[in-house]
Amino acid sequence: MVDRSASAELATLKSVAAYWELQTRSGKYLPEESSKYVTERQLLMVQQKQIFSLDQTQIVFRVCVKPPSKLVLVQKLLGYLQKLGIESGVDLVR
Repeated sequence: MVDRSASAELATLKSVAAYWELQTRSGKYLPEESSKYVTERQLLMVQQKQIFSLDQTQIVFRVCVKPPSKLVLVQKLLGYLQKLGIESGVDLVR
């Protein structure tokens, strides 16, 4: 369950776009705003640290000649987080 008694800063936000902008400006690395993942519920859970989200400082972009598919990357990330007992908020079944 998402705790909606967040800070006054969150109380003034009126849209998912505003929540997304707040999270990205505070250093979170999130999918594009138009992604199906980006919902008010997911963003609140990221803000409240109920689900895992990378920080922009943790991301290093490198050139890859033959990059793996997104599915393979997500599966590897989920496997890593599962070993650590961290909730990702990603559901591959849907």
